[in-house]
Amino acid sequence: MTALEGGIRLDLRLEGGRIAEARISSSRPVAACAALQGRPVSEALRLLPNLFGVCGTAQSHAGIKAAEAALGIAVAPAQDTARRLLLAAETAEQHAWRLFMDWPPLAGGS
Repeated sequence: MTALEGGIRLDLRLEGGRIAEARISSSRPVAACAALQGRPVSEALRLLPNLFGVCGTAQSHAGIKAAEAALGIAVAPAQDTARRLLLAAETAEQHAWRLFMDWPPLAGGS
């Protein structure tokens, strides 16, 4: 991981074998978000997945949900379900990619 990418850190405090506290801190840059400032919502939503190289669907989903909340737009349950399915598909794809990339070296392969 480079300084440009940053990272996410999760600290857990255990008590009696259970998680008593969880803290998440991020050093990931947010400068890319400045590219969205002052733009119309439609343009910002079009640009959003291109600003982040990983999980473009998740980034788009978060942006759409934020815009809908800010504008007071209600979404039909079927539309929300379709979005969640797209998000789940992207999540599965990203996990599969990491498995194919990370597991062979860990298992002694190349």
